[in-house]
This record gives sequence, C-alpha cells and structure tokens, in this order.
Amino acid sequence: MAYREIQDLGIYGYDVDDFEIKDGVVLGSPFDPGDTLVIPDKDNEGNPVIEIKELDPNTKSRGFKAVVIPDTVKKIEKEAFNGCKNLAEIHIPASVESIAEGFASWCPSLKKITVDSANKYYDSRNNCNAIVCKKNNTLIQGCCNTVIPEGVEVVGKKAFGGQDNLKFIAIPNSVKKISDFAFSLCNNLINILIPEGVVEIGEYAFDNCTSLVSIYLPDSVKTVATHAFEKCDELVFMRIPSDVEIDKDAFFYVSDRQRLILTDRKMAAKLINKFPDFTENAFFRLTYENITDSSCCNYDFFKANDIIEQEEQSKKIYENFKDSLMKKLGLNGTGEHNGHVYVDLGLPSGTKWATYNIGTSTFEEIGDCFAWGETEVCENVDDLEDDNYMYEDNPSVLPASADVASVKWGEGWRMPTKGEFEELINNCTYKWTEMLGAKGWLFTGTNGNSIFLPAYETKECCDLGPAGFYGTYWSSSLNTAEPNCAWYLYLSENNVDISEYLRVRGLLIRPVCSINE
Repeated sequence: MAYREIQDLGIYGYDVDDFEIKDGVVLGSPFDPGDTLVIPDKDNEGNPVIEIKELDPNTKSRGFKAVVIPDTVKKIEKEAFNGCKNLAEIHIPASVESIAEGFASWCPSLKKITVDSANKYYDSRNNCNAIVCKKNNTLIQGCCNTVIPEGVEVVGKKAFGGQDNLKFIAIPNSVKKISDFAFSLCNNLINILIPEGVVEIGEYAFDNCTSLVSIYLPDSVKTVATHAFEKCDELVFMRIPSDVEIDKDAFFYVSDRQRLILTDRKMAAKLINKFPDFTENAFFRLTYENITDSSCCNYDFFKANDIIEQEEQSKKIYENFKDSLMKKLGLNGTGEHNGHVYVDLGLPSGTKWATYNIGTSTFEEIGDCFAWGETEVCENVDDLEDDNYMYEDNPSVLPASADVASVKWGEGWRMPTKGEFEELINNCTYKWTEMLGAKGWLFTGTNGNSIFLPAYETKECCDLGPAGFYGTYWSSSLNTAEPNCAWYLYLSENNVDISEYLRVRGLLIRPVCSINE
C-alpha cells in the first residue's frame, strides 16, 4: 500500500519514509503508528515490499491494535510481530508463502486471526482463529479464541506463547506433537485436554503456566522434554502414563507442595528416583479411574509408614485440588437454596443455575436420567417403551407437580425452559474440556462464574451418542407443534444446540431457580 493510500485510510502521522526498507524487506517501522499499522506495498522508489523481518521495538511497545499486510508480501520472518502487546487482529493475504513459527508470539491481546481463502500455503480452516500450514498441518499461530481444528498434527513452536487470555484449550485427536514453547507463559491457562494420539511434548511447552492446576497425559505420550512444566506452581493433579520418558528437568522450579499423581507401580518407582524432592509428599495410585479405591494403592512407595494417614492425606490432597479448581473457574457457587448450591452467571433474567445435576452432588458426575414430565429415575433408559411412560398431559411448560427439579429439590427449584437454555448459550462463552476426568462443556458468564455440564461417562442415557462424548438435558418446554416431543439441550464435542426429542426418553436434568441474593 503506497503512502497516498495510507492517507486515504485516514491514518496520519507517518509515511513510507518512516519504514526502514531494504531490497524489499521491512527492517524497521514507525515509532508510533496509531491504532492501525499499515505496511506499505512499495518503497519510495517503487520497489515492492516482499518480506517483513521485524518491527522496531518502539513500534511493538505502542498501542496499535491491527496490522495491514499488503498483498505483495511473500515472507514473514520469526518474531516479526513478536511482543506487540496490544495487537488484537491479524489477516494474512493470499500472497504470503512463508511464515516463521512464533512470528506473533507474546501478543497477549490477540483475539482474531484470519487467512485469505485464496492463499495456497496457509489457511484458517473452519474459522478456527488460527494459521495452519497446509503442507504439514502445523498450527503456526493461535490466539485466545482459537479452536484447534481436527486434522492439525502439530501445535507449532510458540503457537500460543504469551496468550494471557487463554484459559482453556481442547486439542483434537489428530495432534501428535506439542512443540517447544507452544503454550509458554499462558498465565491464565487453567485446564488443557490432551487426547490419546499426542506422542511428544516439547521443551518449555507449558513453562510459566502459573494457573495450570491439572494435566492428564494419555498413554500415547512417550516423551516429555526438559522444562516442559517449568514454574507451573499451581499444578497439583496429574495423570502420568507408565512408559513415558520424562526429562529430569521437566518440572524445574516447581514449588515443593503436596500433589496427587495418578500413575502405576512402574512409573511411581521412576518418579521417586528421578524427582525425590518433587515426590516427597506425592501420593500414587495405580489407576486413574479408581481414584478412591484403596485396594489399588501401592504402599511400597509411601514415604510415611502409617497407611491410614496416607489414605487421609490422599483425600485431603484431592479435595484441596478440587476446591482450587472450582474456585478458579467460579464453579463453587454463589449461594444455596433448600440445601442445593446455585451459581449466578450474570444472566439478564437473573436466573441462577445449579452447580450439579439431579442425582449427584458434584459437578463432574452426570447424575440420574428422567423421562419428560416424570419424577422417578429411568433405570433402563434405552429400552423405555411408550406403554411405560405415564405422563399424558401436554402443558406448554411442566407444572411443579410434574417438574422433577421441583419435586426432588423443593419449592423454588425447577427445570429450565427452552428460553433459559437459549439465554445460557447467548450470554455465556462455552468450551469443550475435561474436568477431573469428566468431559463436557464449561459455560462461563460475563461475571466469570461458570457451570460444567458433563457428558455421559459410564453409561448412555439415550441413543444419541457414545458415552463420554454427548450430553442431553431436558427443558420444561413442550414442542407444541409435536406434543410427543419436548425441547432439550444437546451437547457434543463439536456442537451445542437446542433440539426436540421424544418425551419418553431418559435425559439429564440441570435445575435452575430464581432467587434474589
């Protein structure tokens, strides 16, 4: 973009002479470009700008929020926009053929990333808010709003480095490698879902993730490199597979505090030999699933002699971890009604949502399933026949006598309406994640408080999908156009939707109340 065109955009205060351009390569930039940095397409002699090397440090420290890259540029070097603290938006034109990993790392305000659809080398597939190299399916650059698409095989070097606004990220099954510094200095990253398929975790991959409280490494992980979890001081809960190779400095500078490490006998011996200081107060279990089953304890590796003391210690560590996680996510509720905890999500209607489902008292468990309008648990929900379904009325909204939340939890509690599900979706951010081994959707309100809606874990509550990947929650609203169906919230790994389903089916219930705090 020539200087005159820059002026036409209403951007004043600098011109092409303020850029250092040599042989078509941008080597320096204006001291203060304003809100938008527009890189010229030609120098003063008419030669095209084809490469961006690195902006001037003074430019990076200024407050520009967007950058305009001309369609003459073919190459963007590493650290070209590194450290631009207020940069919020990047668009890659079709002309770009080469982008270095880490070119826009440590940009904590970055929220939007797009790639021209005509670019032959890179894309932002499925509006993922990231840059993906087509040739090797490596995610080059992400931001706090990135949804890593299926098909990505490598999370690139420094891809999310310094993304302070990133709190959760789900990695698809296609990813095999998390590269060096991939999530370094993501200070607010609390939870990350690493799927089966990831083989390698690189150097400093999660270093200085000072809010990270849990990490689950699947059996596919074979290598954890040096300093991978350096200075992750809040990390108290881990699952480590039995045959992974962990560098001796993987947990460098991690403070000595009690932790719960879930592993097996073989790995426990390795960890004690390799990290004597780190594991002094750790408590080992043989399997991730049997977290409260004392029969699977490997007492040979306990530092203390008193088995009962160790069992109590393990429970305390786990509860402390869970409490820490709930507080960080705003999951621990803002009040109680009739002995059940609710949370204020800051919704326009003032509706409060329960922090757990009917049939349980913990946010990560699914609870019980009920047919629409019935108040007794469906013991065999998949084989429920029409002649077993007793509720015959067709109210547009269930009355209290047929509302299982009102019946089970008392006056003031009820099932959410279709409109309240819509309000939840429209006024919260939500992400698929994993909490305490349970997969599901975390909904976060504008006030920072959250609820977690788990997917089916140990059984299928209906025939809509496999255990662990789908969640279905009844509303109290009838589909008046088809009264044999009612509205429900449908959750899957890739979708959140409100749809209709046969009333006879057994689905989960997450109650709501309208309580003035």
